[in-house]
Amino acid sequence: MLASERHELNVFSLMAGLAFLVLGVGRLLAEATDLSFDAAWVVPVLLVGLGLAGLLGTVLSGRDASTERGMADGGDDEQG
Repeated sequence: MLASERHELNVFSLMAGLAFLVLGVGRLLAEATDLSFDAAWVVPVLLVGLGLAGLLGTVLSGRDASTERGMADGGDDEQG
C-alpha cells in the first residue's frame, strides 16, 4: 500500500461538504420525523464550529510545541 502525501487543508471544500451533509441529514430527519429544520442556521453553526475547531487546534499545537521545546532544552526549568 502506498502512503499518500499530506496536503494543505482546503477550508472552503470542508465547509461546503459539511454544509451539504448537515442539510441532507436535516432534511432527512425533517421528513422522517415531526422535527422542523431551518436551513438558515446551517452556515452560522458551521462557521462557529470551524472557528472553535481552529482555536482548539491552535491551542493544542502551541502546547505540543512548548512541550517539544522543553524536551530539547533538557527538560530543566531551573536557571542557575
